[in-house]
Amino acid sequence: MPRVYFRRRKGDKAARKEAPLHGTWHLDYRDAGGTRVQPRTDARTKAEAEVKLREALDEADAIRHGRIPAARKVMRVDQAAAEMLASRQGLDSYKSDEIYVRRHIIPALGKKYLAQVTVADVETFANGLLGGVGGNRRLAPGTVGQVLIRLSLIYKWAKKARVFMGESPVREAAKPKPPKRHPKKLRPQEMDLVLDHSGRWANLFWFAACTGLREGEIPPLLWSDLDLGHDAPSVHVKRSGVKLTPKGKRERIVPLPQPVAAMLRKRRRETTSVFVWPGPSGMQQRRPDAIYNAAFRAALTRAGLSPGWRLTCVKCAKTKHAPWPKSKPCHCGGRMNARVEPGDYTFRHLRNSYATALGNPALAQRALGHAELATTMKHYYAVDAEQVRDAAENIPFARARDADVTPTQVRGRGKLSFGSNFKEMKR
Repeated sequence: MPRVYFRRRKGDKAARKEAPLHGTWHLDYRDAGGTRVQPRTDARTKAEAEVKLREALDEADAIRHGRIPAARKVMRVDQAAAEMLASRQGLDSYKSDEIYVRRHIIPALGKKYLAQVTVADVETFANGLLGGVGGNRRLAPGTVGQVLIRLSLIYKWAKKARVFMGESPVREAAKPKPPKRHPKKLRPQEMDLVLDHSGRWANLFWFAACTGLREGEIPPLLWSDLDLGHDAPSVHVKRSGVKLTPKGKRERIVPLPQPVAAMLRKRRRETTSVFVWPGPSGMQQRRPDAIYNAAFRAALTRAGLSPGWRLTCVKCAKTKHAPWPKSKPCHCGGRMNARVEPGDYTFRHLRNSYATALGNPALAQRALGHAELATTMKHYYAVDAEQVRDAAENIPFARARDADVTPTQVRGRGKLSFGSNFKEMKR
């Protein structure tokens, strides 16, 4: 039976039932699809909550009997999300799509009908993710943008399936802008320092820095993918992780410097695995994103280029740094969990350093396998003020000139007069 009920704030013992001071008024009824729903309202008193209940019951009855236009068919956001995910099974992005929908979209908007979600709802939802409303962890602007992309995918599927005929509220909603990040690189001296403190990982990091391969393209490399001839050694990049094609489905040939090729020839004579960089079992390395980054951060910490992982206690909020991302007990009885220090170097910056060291954005684009030069310049090619200064000093026409040859303005005529020096030059 439809009803309204009051849910008190924790610890409140007042006799009055007034929201939001003492709690929140909720509705309890069955929607047009027959599902029991208990949404919270912004009603202050029981009378206001009963008015909202009557409006909700009238709307559900209108939808059930077809008195509302076709744009308001009986489908909630969570139902449309399930259908959208089912249609995207098998895609590379399915796993991340499912996580964003399950963790963020369904808890906040899942019980609403597609046509009930407004632009204001989307903006409130996005601001709540940014601010950590409801005790949830705050999300970065880039992550909130990814969540809104998945919400937009739900509405795109709904329009294609003709269960929603209106405009997507995500289109007009104000979206958070992530801060602009400039590409970072390791200088040659810093690179040598990191490799000296990398231990058994030194050759792998050296190979990555001299080829610009992604962390997912290194584990599946087979010896048959390498041409270690003395004339023009190279590596054929044609797989990424467990996929049969690299990112963007663009195979490429990356040249190998002769010293790196010599190191690989020696490594080939000493190994029995078919993989160039196998895991501990001799087969393909698992979870390279976590393992490579952890080893690289440890090398950065030993080299003095990074403070390490930031360990924060979940109970007393005490923080300290450590070279490895291992959870540790705290003196207060809680656990200290590891997180990346913001703005620190990662394994990906080996790729940035390689692209910048090539010295030509077009060459970097070709070596990295990007379809657009803008991608290379925005995310990988790092140019600092010193490089711009060096280039400016080497401009062919930026040489010393005779300072006496200076034009002077003749008053009242708007013509140029070059003085006696110019007349002598004409003779």
